Amino acid sequence: MLIDEKLGHASLHEATSSQAWVGRPIEASGEFPLALEAPGEIVQHLADWPLTQTLKVLCPYQLDDDESIRLHHDDLIMKIDRACKHTGHEWLLEIITARGGNAPKFDQVTGIMDHFYGLGVKPVWW
Repeated sequence: MLIDEKLGHASLHEATSSQAWVGRPIEASGEFPLALEAPGEIVQHLADWPLTQTLKVLCPYQLDDDESIRLHHDDLIMKIDRACKHTGHEWLLEIITARGGNAPKFDQVTGIMDHFYGLGVKPVWW
């Protein structure tokens, strides 16, 4: 299940103590370009997370986005990847190619995955 800290605090901690798989979002909901919910270093936030909580990030990404947007997203995703490797947390990268009421660009998903693998980004879950 996916449960955020802000709206699901009690449920998040109850589910974490169960045998359920728990994904916890780190992104600020509805923000474009991608932004994190909490400011500061990602590693510092993860230090307080149990290892049984999987970091989940929803990344609005299109291969034809403006270069500055792509570079911003690339940088943030690489920081998340490094932070999770450092703390030992698993993480899930959710790619969203639909934006602004437009249809998803399903034909870009494998290219986006290849792009992130090329950057050395290796989430445990997609």
